[in-house]
Amino acid sequence: MCGKSSHQLSPRSPDSGQTVRCAEPGPSIVGECSVTDSLMLPMANGLLIVGLRPEAILLSLSPASGFHPVPVVVSEPLGSEVIVNVKLGAELVKIRTGPEVRPEPNQLVYIAAEPSGIRLFDADAGEAIDR
Repeated sequence: MCGKSSHQLSPRSPDSGQTVRCAEPGPSIVGECSVTDSLMLPMANGLLIVGLRPEAILLSLSPASGFHPVPVVVSEPLGSEVIVNVKLGAELVKIRTGPEVRPEPNQLVYIAAEPSGIRLFDADAGEAIDR
């Protein structure tokens, strides 16, 4: 997991499930994500950890709708892939990209969460929640 933060469920509308909103202020590449009505959340206090693996973060070298600008700390070429380390607020976030993507330190890149790559965890138990 490249990072995690606590999130709290709050109603979105009666027929569209719930929305995950940040419980703590700070930058987020997840933003809001819909949780379907069929998902039974086994948590008493409704706190979630939202996790993303490095390959579940999309990176663009130019501005794109829904993407957030972040500065590159370093790019690590590893042969068949590059790990791009960026600064998101105070957090260092690692992003896995193809070998052709090699942004320079301090270059501004744009990131977003791949919706299918979002993983939810019960904040109290630390257990994954199947969706």
